[in-house]
Amino acid sequence: MLGFKRKNLSALALLAALACSASLATHAADLKIALAADVSSLDPHYLNIAPNVAFAAHIFDALVNVDANGKLVPGLATAWRAVDATTWEFKLRRGVKFNDGSDFTADDVIFSLDRPAKLTNSPGPYTAYTKQIIAKKIVDPYTVRLTTAAPYGPLTLDVSAISIVSKKAAEEAATEDFNSGKALIGTGPYRLISFRRGDRIEVARNEHYWGEKSDWDKVTFRIITSSAPRLAALLSGDVDAIEGVPTADLSRLKNSAKFTFAQKISWRTIFWDLDQSPRSSP
Repeated sequence: MLGFKRKNLSALALLAALACSASLATHAADLKIALAADVSSLDPHYLNIAPNVAFAAHIFDALVNVDANGKLVPGLATAWRAVDATTWEFKLRRGVKFNDGSDFTADDVIFSLDRPAKLTNSPGPYTAYTKQIIAKKIVDPYTVRLTTAAPYGPLTLDVSAISIVSKKAAEEAATEDFNSGKALIGTGPYRLISFRRGDRIEVARNEHYWGEKSDWDKVTFRIITSSAPRLAALLSGDVDAIEGVPTADLSRLKNSAKFTFAQKISWRTIFWDLDQSPRSSP
């Protein structure tokens, strides 16, 4: 999934391969991107799979963000510290508004950290990132403290996986309310225009965004899961950029002045184990 959350292409995070038209340097008002995998849900706490996670970053923020080099950087929290062995304190960013113009508060943080455990029908829950937290406390409107049962160093990384949603919009909402856009209220750089599962997602610049505003008025994410049609769309100019560049075409695109190619090494680790389970003789 593309990392067009930030202003320019240098902020692509954990991206395997991206090819885009060299004309992107002109920053056209509308941007068209072809995705290699479908986004099955816009509810940021419902299904923890890569396409959904990556898209959520365009609509929502987390307390802590991870930059293109895998470094933890401020998000909706401007600072954090370990108060003691089991307590982490987060200082919240002031003056942040959701894309509907409402104020971001500490209540939204607590609600968002509680919500994954309440989605009992989730096929891929986010509770792996929240189950370590046994207590949550609002110290003041801009300070929250999270307590774990035992010393737990990775908590700041864990909370980077939890999108902060609007409590007001999501408290009574179901996952389908996010997919329809009714509850899709975030503090990220874009807001939803339309979602057609398996076809495309259209977003517009969030004028309330607390960070640097997007150069693009509108971004259209087209779902093109087959490699050949996705590449053809780029070559014909039907889209401005694609992710998941076909391996066989890497050299051609990298050597062409018409395209810019970006690549980033992921921090994902995959282990291969021998299956040593006993088997009966045939």
